Amino acid sequence: EYCGFLDSFKPFYSWEKRSDDAMMLLVRFVSLTITALAVQQIAETTSMADVQDFVTSSYTDVLDWGVEKLTALPTAEREALPNLADLENETAGFNDDLTADDVADDDDDAEEVEVKDKEE
Repeated sequence: EYCGFLDSFKPFYSWEKRSDDAMMLLVRFVSLTITALAVQQIAETTSMADVQDFVTSSYTDVLDWGVEKLTALPTAEREALPNLADLENETAGFNDDLTADDVADDDDDAEEVEVKDKEE
């Protein structure tokens, strides 16, 4: 409360006396115990080789992503999309004999129902 985050670790690298009460010392020892138990549990279930493999694969993934971004041609996505004239040529003569009435939904002729809001 009277010091910042980095200053709270100052007792690790300084011999100055702090104005902490017994409650603050208890909180620090409990925090240290929880941290030590967490590190112990992680050390039992994970080896350094696992961490090294994870970091290496992550680093490789980032590099591969960067290479793909740098080597991608700006017009590659445009070439993948078909041209409007090509689409019109492909669909020429397709369903020319259909009318708007042939493709209209039958539900369009349904009876309209008025919905009243309840105002109380």
